[in-house]
Amino acid sequence: MEGIGWEWQSIDGSLIKAPLALEAVGRNPTDRGKKGMKRSALVDQHGLPLALVVEGPNRHDVKLLEQTLEARVVQPAFVKV
Repeated sequence: MEGIGWEWQSIDGSLIKAPLALEAVGRNPTDRGKKGMKRSALVDQHGLPLALVVEGPNRHDVKLLEQTLEARVVQPAFVKV
């Protein structure tokens, strides 16, 4: 818990290619249907990763927000979960 910057956090998502992935990752709608996946990451103010979620590429970022916040591996001491 010590050293984690709780005052500021950032969350972002990105589409990545996955040419060797199984069919479970899904088809990327923005890259001519090629295989891909979307990852959503939450980091603290120092860039330390707090959560990472990987989904199929056709999943909207808004739907990944709650899932990413729930996936935090370390919960802040001042937030009741």
